[in-house]
Amino acid sequence: MAETEIRELSNLRAELSTLKKQMTAVQQRIKQMEQEVYNKCNHDWTIDRTNVGEHTEHVCVHCNMSKAL
Repeated sequence: MAETEIRELSNLRAELSTLKKQMTAVQQRIKQMEQEVYNKCNHDWTIDRTNVGEHTEHVCVHCNMSKAL
């Protein structure tokens, strides 16, 4: 294998590792923000007609988050 290919492979692995860390940070921030919105919202729950499952799902008309009741 050529030295440049080995170097490129190493760089790509490092880049992938960095991107995974960034993705994890973004996912954590999304989860935190969802919790903040959920706690601050003055929910108005309506039945979610798009979800046909075993349990009735409700969705808030303000924040569009769902809650299984």
